[in-house]
Amino acid sequence: MAVDRVEIEYHLTPRGWVMGSVDSMFHADNVTVEAPPDRVVTLTHKTYQSSGWSPETRSVKVTWRGDATDAQIAGLRAKFPPPFDPNDE
Repeated sequence: MAVDRVEIEYHLTPRGWVMGSVDSMFHADNVTVEAPPDRVVTLTHKTYQSSGWSPETRSVKVTWRGDATDAQIAGLRAKFPPPFDPNDE
């Protein structure tokens, strides 16, 4: 059984990154946030620790993508650095 799992949504918009919903395995501070209507892509950052003796693993995955081209998304990502460690991707 895992000791912790936290997933945080981040929505990339023309205005920058907007934090979305938070889902934590053992915490009461879970938050559900409606996605902004102008988002171009949503990434979910996951932190997971399988046991008290194992290291945390972090990952990022695309969980929603609109009609923006790869070039448009790349341009916004260059303009607005991610709110998480890019090494997690």
